[in-house]
Amino acid sequence: MDGCYKAPKSVSTKQSVKHYYIRKFSSSVIASAEEERELFYVSESIPFDDRENLAASLEDLDLGIISEHPGKYFRYARIEVVDIPDPTGRNMIEKTFTGPIQRHLRR
Repeated sequence: MDGCYKAPKSVSTKQSVKHYYIRKFSSSVIASAEEERELFYVSESIPFDDRENLAASLEDLDLGIISEHPGKYFRYARIEVVDIPDPTGRNMIEKTFTGPIQRHLRR
């Protein structure tokens, strides 16, 4: 597990309990149990789109459109498009497409 390290909560005592820390905005905070699991999962060498989702079953799949809500099983399963008509960023248009890829293509 590369990149994951525990650090002591207090540097002034020798027996300080160690915790995993994560960045939240501009702060370093102690990771919750769920965030620790995600940290371990993300640190694996398998790309996110090749990882098995243990919360899904075969009954969740709709072979006509693969899955009605792919974001439920694959985090960040969406397409984000940004149109910046001028360098200042004025009149910028952002569009996020979610759902099955067949719907993305039609939109």
